[in-house]
Amino acid sequence: MKVFVSVLLSFFSMLAYAQIDITKSAQLTNPRLYLETSSISPQLSTDIKRKLIYSDWFTVSSNKMESEYQLKISGYPKVKVRLFDKLNQAVDNCSFDINLQKVGSQWQGALIVDQVLTRFFKSQRFTQPALNTSQIAFCARVNGKKEIYLCDLDGSNLRKKTNFKSITALPRWSPDNRYLVYTVYGKASTNIFQTDLSTDKHRILSHYRGMNTGAAFRPKGNAIVMTLSKGNSVDLYWMDLNNIGKLGRLTKTSSLESSPVFSPTGAQICYVSSSVSSAGKVSTPRLYVMNASKLTTAPLFNDRSERVSPDWSKTSNLLVYSKKMGRQYVIATCDPRNPSGTEKIVSKTAGHWEDPSWAPDGRHIVCTRDTGGEKQLYIVDTLYNTSRKINTTLKHCSSPSWSNLYK
Repeated sequence: MKVFVSVLLSFFSMLAYAQIDITKSAQLTNPRLYLETSSISPQLSTDIKRKLIYSDWFTVSSNKMESEYQLKISGYPKVKVRLFDKLNQAVDNCSFDINLQKVGSQWQGALIVDQVLTRFFKSQRFTQPALNTSQIAFCARVNGKKEIYLCDLDGSNLRKKTNFKSITALPRWSPDNRYLVYTVYGKASTNIFQTDLSTDKHRILSHYRGMNTGAAFRPKGNAIVMTLSKGNSVDLYWMDLNNIGKLGRLTKTSSLESSPVFSPTGAQICYVSSSVSSAGKVSTPRLYVMNASKLTTAPLFNDRSERVSPDWSKTSNLLVYSKKMGRQYVIATCDPRNPSGTEKIVSKTAGHWEDPSWAPDGRHIVCTRDTGGEKQLYIVDTLYNTSRKINTTLKHCSSPSWSNLYK
């Protein structure tokens, strides 16, 4: 909701290895796994265990006898990985060797765990179970300034990527993970910047008078869609990244449009829209879907419930968003082909749950949970409706965005 509110405020003004916190709301659980490591460093062993825990496909157990599977990892830099069942039989396709000699320390544990997840869980339903060899970008407020940070899914490898000493918001990844686009608040306008993460160089993509915000990449990576307030109208536009400044207008209404996100193929765009009456009254924000070539639009749901901050999974083709239920914001998912018949609430515990972003596995999402006073990052399992806090030293986080897998 805060993203849509910021659009409203901007429009009318111009015319963050600790204790693991798990919340459970389902009886079904993941298969239990016992981890045994030898002849590897304590640091790598710890990292593997953390990645197994936070990736949340197995339940890591300290009791070998009660576990359904045993994962044995030994040797370095040529590592042997073996997965056994309860009868001590090798699990099909889950025994492999991996050479970490040329792999950076940040990715070694992640690479091992992703290999295990892919070999064990890959199926017609879960086509890409891996999620560790990725990163999360998010905003955090420190000393009154909001900057962009990056971290792994367990909160490790935390580092700051911007230093505008202002308000920086809404980071989004390019498909190849090389770039971030985001919004920076200036004195007279909000501007869209791009950072090349390989060089840490920034450039301005859009700085028209008024509002430039909410950019998201096209799946091919050659264009972005964003919200501009050109001509005193808040509409969606696209921009060709090979010809900065070349724009195309996608909506031409008196409504306020924001938070655009492409479907996996790029054929559709889901976004938030709210009409404005002649008296200036703003209606409840709702989700719409646009045909990206014909520019025809339709509401995703026929009811009048508030739904904001959509994200579209490249893996599962499901939408995730924040929905207002009573006085609380919750995380919900749906199949856009049958939204009313498939909508599922995946966070029902206390607090406001907002800003969801899909993990590469199409099962988990990262979002924020506001419990009053602090807003922190959580990973939510959309299969079993469980959640786990990402522990960092930052307490005022917002706008998380999960990258694709690194190759």
